[in-house]
Amino acid sequence: GHSAPPTVTRFYGASCETILTAGHDRSLRSFCVFKDERSKELSQGSILSKSKKLNVSAEELKLSPVTALAAEEIREREWCNMMTAHAGDKHVRLWSTCNSSLSSKPLVPKLNTVVVSAVCLTPMLDLELQSLSPSDGGSHELVEGFLNFLGAAHALRTSFDLVQAYTNVFLKYNRQYLMETASLREKLAELRNLHKDQWADLQRRIQEVVCVTNFLKNVAL
Repeated sequence: GHSAPPTVTRFYGASCETILTAGHDRSLRSFCVFKDERSKELSQGSILSKSKKLNVSAEELKLSPVTALAAEEIREREWCNMMTAHAGDKHVRLWSTCNSSLSSKPLVPKLNTVVVSAVCLTPMLDLELQSLSPSDGGSHELVEGFLNFLGAAHALRTSFDLVQAYTNVFLKYNRQYLMETASLREKLAELRNLHKDQWADLQRRIQEVVCVTNFLKNVAL
């Protein structure tokens, strides 16, 4: 278990058989309610080997304590399905509960003006994104900031389905304000080009896989 008091505790999955916990010991753990042998610590990478090379303790290389956590069981094998916010950290961290590991890249590496204090993977996302524009109680800065976030997230070329979901909901509620504001129209055009390039790259990769598969199939025959 944890060597220091927990900071966050969440049930995971519809069956509630798993509990996700984070502690002041800077670890993130998964506990199985019925079978203790399934309990484990989620990996933060090659910390032990790095600590030996740098001659520091492994504890110093771990992420700061988790302050907020959100996870979604749906299609857990296909994407990084957990997000965490950390004390003093400006990045949202992505995890895979299926692989019990941390993604090599944070979701928002360019959103570096504030410390992340909350993460969410719920239907409340619709309401939150609907409230960004000035007409719905938000501000120009909020809309522009989220548009910059989408650009940075697309540029990472990872978690495509998650980023696309954010983009679709954001445009659904804020398209009119974006089109009415010249500076935001330019940013939206940049995002569209980035998305087009990313989709073209994805199609190319799919085509390569199809070609290799057909080749191997013909060889086998």
